[in-house]
Amino acid sequence: AVKIGDVNDDGEIDLMDAMILTRYINDWEGIRLNLAAADIDCDGEIGLADAMILTRYVNDWEGYDHYFDQT
Repeated sequence: AVKIGDVNDDGEIDLMDAMILTRYINDWEGIRLNLAAADIDCDGEIGLADAMILTRYVNDWEGYDHYFDQT
């Protein structure tokens, strides 16, 4: 099963995932990630909103937990 937010498939959602996603969105070369896990807001696109949500979540901002519920 895909774990939303775990874009590098290491089993954790952390700052590394946020950095990889941000770099992917900014067209860095050689960035590999799990595209299904990167669509945080489930809108069918991987974009800035996904990176912002993930970055805020890993930095413990309130109100972002529901994106990562694996129910």
